[in-house]
Amino acid sequence: MRRISIWEALGAFAIAAAFAFLVSGGIGLIRHVSTGNDIEAATDERNALRIIEGQTGADQHNLLPAVRSLREMFEHDPQMTVERALQLASGMGNAQPNWLNEVAPSPRWAVLAPLTDPSVRERLQALNARDHLDDVLRNGARPSERIAIPAMPPYWSRLEMFYWYLAGCVVFALIYGIRASMDRKHPILDAPWGSVPCLLAFAAAAPATVPSIIAYGVWRLFAAEVPWAERWRSFTHGAAVLGYRFRLFRRLPPAVLAPAAPIAASSSRVVAASTPAPSPAPQASERNEEEGNDEDGDDGPEWFVIHPDELLGREHLLQQAGVPYFPITIGVPEHLKAFAVEASRIDDFERALDLADAEAEDHETDIDRTVRRVYDGETGEIAVNHVPSERYGLVEDVIGTVSMNSSGVSIAFTHMGGRAAHPTVSEDDWIEVFHLCAPVAQQQWTRLGSVFGAACDVSAIKPSEERGLIVKDADGNAVVQVVGRKVYVLCDLFALDEERLPSVLARVLYEGVRVAEDNPLDDDEDAAAWRATLDAERDSYVKLCLQTVDARKDAVEKEIAAHEQDIRECGQRITVAVRKRHGAQQTLERLVNEERKTEIERLKKEFDQLAAAKPVLAVRAYADRIEVDTRTVVVPHMGRRYEIGRFRITIDDRGGLSLANLSNTASGTHCEHPHVRDRRPCLGNITEALSKLLGEREYALAVNLLFRFLESYNPSNPFSKIEHWKEVSR
Repeated sequence: MRRISIWEALGAFAIAAAFAFLVSGGIGLIRHVSTGNDIEAATDERNALRIIEGQTGADQHNLLPAVRSLREMFEHDPQMTVERALQLASGMGNAQPNWLNEVAPSPRWAVLAPLTDPSVRERLQALNARDHLDDVLRNGARPSERIAIPAMPPYWSRLEMFYWYLAGCVVFALIYGIRASMDRKHPILDAPWGSVPCLLAFAAAAPATVPSIIAYGVWRLFAAEVPWAERWRSFTHGAAVLGYRFRLFRRLPPAVLAPAAPIAASSSRVVAASTPAPSPAPQASERNEEEGNDEDGDDGPEWFVIHPDELLGREHLLQQAGVPYFPITIGVPEHLKAFAVEASRIDDFERALDLADAEAEDHETDIDRTVRRVYDGETGEIAVNHVPSERYGLVEDVIGTVSMNSSGVSIAFTHMGGRAAHPTVSEDDWIEVFHLCAPVAQQQWTRLGSVFGAACDVSAIKPSEERGLIVKDADGNAVVQVVGRKVYVLCDLFALDEERLPSVLARVLYEGVRVAEDNPLDDDEDAAAWRATLDAERDSYVKLCLQTVDARKDAVEKEIAAHEQDIRECGQRITVAVRKRHGAQQTLERLVNEERKTEIERLKKEFDQLAAAKPVLAVRAYADRIEVDTRTVVVPHMGRRYEIGRFRITIDDRGGLSLANLSNTASGTHCEHPHVRDRRPCLGNITEALSKLLGEREYALAVNLLFRFLESYNPSNPFSKIEHWKEVSR
């Protein structure tokens, strides 16, 4: 195949340019002729109006005599109009005025004679339709002044020449491309770039050839399917990593100054346990010394940088695990204000936040021996309803973070504002969160001074002791109540400022989601959770049961004080009072040093026996009562087994007894048990024995007796038949 001749290219450009100039000249001529006709028509109309206005005497198609006749008719008849005058002239036809004077003599025939010409009448009618000649003849209007005569345009203009030059360049490029394709040549790759005439031709048609070459190059870049954005990010990241690795770029020392301040204390469903304080940050001198020792070698990363979202609302888990974290700012691979975890504690960090099985990716940073770790988390579906507009974005971000850090659980958040809850989703795999709402219709309000350690003064709803599980913070404030997969936030978190709201809201959601995802009726797991606070509960239990001894101690102390008063006031009975005081002191010493210690040991053993009892799930002691949560009660009857529910046994310090079913499975009845109604049991023949045990504070035996009572059923005198409860196969 022969190469494309440069002379063919030049000829194509010459033909294209000539064609463009010829077309431009032809269009210029047409426009010149068209504009000349418009100028002539405008000039003719303006001259005609000037005749009617009386400004010129030049006749135009016999128009001057007709205008004089109209002026004369307007002078003699005030009601005359141009339209009427033309109608009168039209009625004369071709008759001569002298003929009409012979038949009906009248001076108007001579006046109307110049208007009998049809061309004159059509001209006047056209002018009257556009310019209203009545005002011209009667009021002296000047419509001719509104008519502007345009200037005659040139055949050629610089701008048009430039446009047609561009058109010629385009036609040249098209002809050149078609000619190249016919010869099976590439118009750019096979062009004779080594020829001077070719370069001159391409330069002459530069407005078309240069953009074509650039467009072809851009198209080739995109057609190659090169991921430029990824390549650029990979190149810049690789350059930064190599630069820091080979010490071409100077790395910064670890910018860790002090441990991050704890945002919230730990929580528990009942009473929060104390959390260890984070270990202190390494001193700057120690870090510099360590960096100096490792300057010549690389023993792996010393710090892992973690995104703040991984810690949001879960700082207490790190505090419980004793894993310190420190604030840090990095610039590579992204500018980020985050937290740093020592490489030696990263396994503890991942276990504490349940990230041990999560996929992680590490990136080099601009800080020596510091690695940015990214965890790949899945975010479930989220829905936000009835949240104020100023809080919507913040709440949505926090819920997305909680979902990502909770194995992608789907969460629906609805702000109820104290109203009764109504479901917003129908799928079973969603967890519904109702903010400022309780699971019961009748709500009692209170105030909270803190929520998970964040000082505040917010409105809150008292929880219902009969429904689900209650999550309390370290101060004993009821914050969340969970019933199945519905989480009720009992306090108004929107009253917090924007600085504390994200962490506290995330903490509340984590606690609620954790409880909702776990089986609330898993006895072993809940018992293990309660036993984590066994020491604190034992102390509360002993304190409650020591009230009798403490009451006697207080009475003896008051007696000593009274005797001392008698000694001061009654000099005659000093000897007797001193003796009594001495005896009381001995009694007090015996109570404090012997009987009280003996009683403490006995009560501790009694509490351990009660906590170790098979039916007992959890034991809690308060100032005026003791609460015992039992395992799920199953009652056999007539070869069948019925799941009654889990009970909370409450015994107050006066011997009062209450049995509440926390997970009642009954339908069609309001009873908690076939023999328990309104929390009051019908004890039957065990009433006397149980009263004696309660009076003597033998709670372990009393709870065992009550659990045997709950597992029994007497069909002769129940409050409700056992068939109302759920039948189980196990």
